[in-house]
Amino acid sequence: MAISNIFVSLLSLLALAVIPSPAEARANTVCALSSDGARVIRWDGNSWQKIGDAAGTLYGGGFALVATNPENSKVFAWAPNNGWQEIGGGGSQFVVTTSAIFGLNPRRDSVHKWAYEGTRWDQIGGPASAIYGGGGGGNDLYATSPGNTEVWRYGQAGTWDKVGGGGAQFAVDGNRVLYGLTGNRDAVYQYTGSGENVSCLENNSFYYYRKFYVPLTFRLCLVSLEQFFIEYLANSLSI
Repeated sequence: MAISNIFVSLLSLLALAVIPSPAEARANTVCALSSDGARVIRWDGNSWQKIGDAAGTLYGGGFALVATNPENSKVFAWAPNNGWQEIGGGGSQFVVTTSAIFGLNPRRDSVHKWAYEGTRWDQIGGPASAIYGGGGGGNDLYATSPGNTEVWRYGQAGTWDKVGGGGAQFAVDGNRVLYGLTGNRDAVYQYTGSGENVSCLENNSFYYYRKFYVPLTFRLCLVSLEQFFIEYLANSLSI
């Protein structure tokens, strides 16, 4: 079966009718959308199994698998024991963290958090251009401001704090660490977790090559590789 977009890795799924704690719900797996967009499929360890029909986009994280319908007018969450459950209307973007689901409305003028029941969502923020989240046992959510000039963090206390300027793209890993690609895409930075300070990856013994452009998804992958491989890559590309 051809697969065009795999958005969810190491996904933890949970029963949504009676919501267990994340520790009780975890069942790591990978889900994907088929190349024609007509089936949502799940890897069971041996083969891909169909778990849903047509979908628009998949979102995954430590808390749930989330999918929009093809018209982006509804959003659903999936659980192994209960199947699909409608949890709200469509949106421009969704993010799943370890213990929550967040959404940016279609007009991108408000950020919401699913209220853990039915189709009710609570507004937690105003306008944003994009939202980002990750795992690691927290609800940390990041949002870029309209115009993509600032990045803000929504923390456990329910408040927003500015953590830096804008960028081309951001990503959050399983340790709740934020990474950002600069606006002109010439460097990747790591947020230090203090104020608006960031540290370039080259300061953490990772090389940044100014003579060669590497896409964000590949450069972030390099963060977890050994120094030897990075040097070998550079030499093989004659940088």
